[in-house]
Amino acid sequence: VQVQNLDKTQMQRYFELRFGPEQSQRYWGEFEQRLQLGDQRFEHLARNPYMLSLLAHRISEGQGLSDNRARLMDRLAQRRLFHELSEGRQPESLTADSLSTVNAVLQALSRLAYAMQTKGQYGINRRAAEEVRLGEKQAMKLDLGEVVDLALDARLLEESTIMQSGRQEPGYVFYHHLLQEYFAARRLLELFRSGQNI
Repeated sequence: VQVQNLDKTQMQRYFELRFGPEQSQRYWGEFEQRLQLGDQRFEHLARNPYMLSLLAHRISEGQGLSDNRARLMDRLAQRRLFHELSEGRQPESLTADSLSTVNAVLQALSRLAYAMQTKGQYGINRRAAEEVRLGEKQAMKLDLGEVVDLALDARLLEESTIMQSGRQEPGYVFYHHLLQEYFAARRLLELFRSGQNI
């Protein structure tokens, strides 16, 4: 995937399209001030269209502008999962303790993403997904179906056709390749912190 970086004019145009003429001026003013500070990490994030959308969402919610990609992705994943759990479409077994559910799903998605990354794939077929150990014993126990259904409903995963050994098989991909990279990095950090030689 090749992403074209945005220049400052394109960023401002995005704000105008997303928020309309009046609100965009207010939000863009705050955003432009941050750009003018010369923070290269922040500018690098803002030039990526997907990250710009996450930054714009934060500013519209009155939250501070972050130059940390992991925090942006973490907030996105949590926000989508908590929102889906609050909509009344999920079983009570998942909604009774939303925080534990979200933590378990984040851990499971991290393990699925890591399995994809280690194989150099942007997707995983159902058979391979069933072989991934989704969580630790002490964590809330969710099966693959529960994890996938919630992640699909929260638009973190999409159903897809995966090529495996020359055959097309049903499987899953992350909604955006940056989500897969983020979740795989979470697992990598988990392995590093546990003292594993990676």
